[in-house]
Formats: sequence, C-alpha cells, structure tokens
Amino acid sequence: MFSDGDMKLVLVACVLTIGLICSVEGQTKGCSHGSFSPHPSDCTMYQVCVHGYLLNMTCVYGTAWSQANSSCVDAATVNCTLQDDTKDSKSFSCPSTFGEFPDPENCQNYYVCSFGKATQKQCQGNTGWDRKLKLCNYKYNLPNCS
Repeated sequence: MFSDGDMKLVLVACVLTIGLICSVEGQTKGCSHGSFSPHPSDCTMYQVCVHGYLLNMTCVYGTAWSQANSSCVDAATVNCTLQDDTKDSKSFSCPSTFGEFPDPENCQNYYVCSFGKATQKQCQGNTGWDRKLKLCNYKYNLPNCS
C-alpha cells in the first residue's frame, strides 16, 4: 500500500500529532496534500491528506472538528452535521453528550455517544465491555459476563 518514502511521511505525520489518535484510510483521489476536512461520520474526528493518503485524526475529549477554524474546538460550539452510515441505537439513551457506556442488556456490546447520539459497538471474540477501564477486556476479567 505504501512505498518506504510514503510510509515515513505518514509515520512522521502521526508522530507530529502527539496526543491525537491517527489511522490511515488509504489513497484517495481528489485529496490535496496538506488539506484538512471533517470526518464523514464522526464530528470528533477530522481528516488530513498526506501525499494522497487520508489520515483519520481524533480530537481530544470534549472537542470536535471545526472546519471554519481548521482545528478542534469546544464541542458545544460546533454545529455537527454528518453523512451517517452507522447503526444507531433506538432504545439506548445517552447519559451524557459524549462518552462510552456499557450495554445494559449485553456485556459484549457498548455504546459510543457523540453529541448525544448513541452508536452501538461490539467487542470481538471472547471479550466484553469493561466499564471501569472503558475498553474491551477478556470476559474472565469481567464479573457477570460469561
């Protein structure tokens, strides 16, 4: 997917964004090197183009991407509109505007709340949602999750 030169640039771009989470989406036509754009399905993320590759970047907790400012700003000040293709939860109500919360009916599932909108996620394999650590953990480490 990457030549050695491209991979080094991608790694440098990720290292330069200390404190942010970075993932590579792949080469994209129409992506102009150095350009920033909102993430299509998550207001707390944005994308930066590095030599034709889109890098998905995550804003720090409590902030969201502002295209007008070309930066992450206080989430309460951002008017978030999404091209949403994720499966929303019809029955789960977010206890707060942002955060990750356990599914009360299934320990393998959890919900990610962004701008008060819940999206159901699922832990893989023999793991379940660890409410204390806020990540997927082996079920044998979790009480009442078999």
